[in-house]
Amino acid sequence: MFDEFENSEEYIEVCRRAAWACDPNAAKYWDPVARDYIWPSRWPDGVDPDVYVKRELARLSAKFTPAEGSSTSPSVRRFREMLR
Repeated sequence: MFDEFENSEEYIEVCRRAAWACDPNAAKYWDPVARDYIWPSRWPDGVDPDVYVKRELARLSAKFTPAEGSSTSPSVRRFREMLR
């Protein structure tokens, strides 16, 4: 279900910003005038973009995939089918 995000430029950009937000020095990128973070255009040092995106997709998939054997309502199953 989340496979299409792996090559999505928008999702990769969200991951890049999230990687910066997790950086211990993230506070230095806060712009009080813009009231937003101004992240550098590259990825943080030591972060492999492919690995980071795949790890985030795995985490997202695990969060929204029901555990094996769990019962879900028909409406939830239908909603999941619509999202595929």
